[in-house]
Amino acid sequence: MSETSRRRRLFGGWSASFIQMALGLVQQVVLIPVFLRYWTGDILAAWLAIYAAGMLVLVADAGLQFLAINRFLGFKSSVDCDRRTARFCSAMLRVYVGLAVVLTVPLLAGSLLLPPSVMFGFQTVVHFDAAFVVVAIGMLWSVPSNLAAGLYRARGYNGRAVGVQNAATALGQLGQLIAIVTAGSLLAVAIAYAAAQVLGAAYLLLIDARRLFPFVWRARRPCPGDGSWVSFGKRCLSPWRAPPIWGCSICRSCWSACSCPIGPRWRSAPHPRRLRTVARIVCADHTSAGC
Repeated sequence: MSETSRRRRLFGGWSASFIQMALGLVQQVVLIPVFLRYWTGDILAAWLAIYAAGMLVLVADAGLQFLAINRFLGFKSSVDCDRRTARFCSAMLRVYVGLAVVLTVPLLAGSLLLPPSVMFGFQTVVHFDAAFVVVAIGMLWSVPSNLAAGLYRARGYNGRAVGVQNAATALGQLGQLIAIVTAGSLLAVAIAYAAAQVLGAAYLLLIDARRLFPFVWRARRPCPGDGSWVSFGKRCLSPWRAPPIWGCSICRSCWSACSCPIGPRWRSAPHPRRLRTVARIVCADHTSAGC
């Protein structure tokens, strides 16, 4: 990489990060007077609680993005960098999707058993429960895009990934303005915000990343006639490597039940560390030299 290209990427990344910070200020400061023009203080407080809960959902990543970045950087010095990266992305994508699927089910069930409006004290706010669920699930399903963002960062395209996220944030803020002016409903604003986040994540993961790194999405999958099918099936069907178990690893209660046969040392480890350990075990099979 030339010095000019390196400087251009550094400046692009810095500019995108600055715009991201500015958009965050717009969401949390500039839009507040607009919301107060159409909402009461109680509805605004409810929206701020929902927004904070949506930001909290992002911790479901549990350090998987940093694990992916470290592996991507390690692959750059290997002989077969693109092939190993492709197999690792394929395995990690299943981890992320399994995590999102399994966390969506208890989120929906918990919202029915313990309504968020009762827990947060917003019983008088209309559609608070629906808006809370929409934002929480939308942010949860935007987490898998962290895999693509980690690959962008490891390959020197961090500014491009942040730029896509900024575009999604700006689109969401425009949608919030349109929703509050036309409908004035908390649910409409929540849908506009969550839809923009999901669309931005889907574009980054399914469209832009495939265009920028086409080799990543061409990882060879064994077919039934392939001699490696048996070993591939054993790896995928192992009880500790099935997608539901990957997702359950984020839940402390599920891990307490599943790790009983393993021993007290494993059970005493913090659950984010367990999730990273399981991800390393799963993805090592797909990135090893013998795959």
